[in-house]
Amino acid sequence: MNKRTFKVGIVGLGDSSKRFIPQAFQEGTGLELARVADIVPEKDKRPTLESMVSTHPDYVRLDPSGRLPPRFFEGLDAVYIASPNDAHLHQTIESLLQGVLTVTEKPLVRNMGELLALKAVMEAGVPGILFAQNHYYFKPATRYAIKKLPELVKQHGKVTMIDVHFAEKGNLTGLPREKWLITPEAGGGVCIDLMPHMATVLNAVTGSKLLECHRAEAFDMYVERGFSSETGVITSFFARGKYLAPLSTNGTNVQMRLAKGVQK
Repeated sequence: MNKRTFKVGIVGLGDSSKRFIPQAFQEGTGLELARVADIVPEKDKRPTLESMVSTHPDYVRLDPSGRLPPRFFEGLDAVYIASPNDAHLHQTIESLLQGVLTVTEKPLVRNMGELLALKAVMEAGVPGILFAQNHYYFKPATRYAIKKLPELVKQHGKVTMIDVHFAEKGNLTGLPREKWLITPEAGGGVCIDLMPHMATVLNAVTGSKLLECHRAEAFDMYVERGFSSETGVITSFFARGKYLAPLSTNGTNVQMRLAKGVQK
């Protein structure tokens, strides 16, 4: 019996897509990269695209708004959205309304307003199916921890506290510092950029769900440089999960110390 090929469209040809394309569209996966869309002219992206896949997918040039035209979805079974953060919400909704399987890179939304907007659309009913993508789930360390933790819990008991430290190297002379701010308007920020990674890993490894956030404060890793905006944040949550042993009725305490712009 012949297997059906699953036709995929990709929005945004940045770093996330460059990680995803070479692995996803190898021979035998049953996936075909049928179409890509970006605001950058095709001539600037085609060489990079052809270095990753042997096929010649269609290219749709988007206008600065990033709106996806109906023709982009023609014949597609799934869409992978890896565009800049400020386009995720409207592109995700546009894709869902077209009835295709939609996989959106983190962050799915940037603030509570966007979350409520997406919630309203989903509750109204859409023909598409939504998945939030986070590549940290597939990292070797995460996969190893998923297998190892049940054994450790049997030997030593359940987890009573979780302390997360995640400091990511950044280029101080590259991306504008506005991309690292903790404000929702930044289109990124320390919390929005790094916390989805850690929440995904925690959920995968411990089966936990983050509940109430009972502490949040910012700190600056570069005080001596006189930056006006912080590059780090400390947050504390309560969590419950299969492998967690709460020390209080609120749940197990999870502290995350996240920072961007670390020099190594």
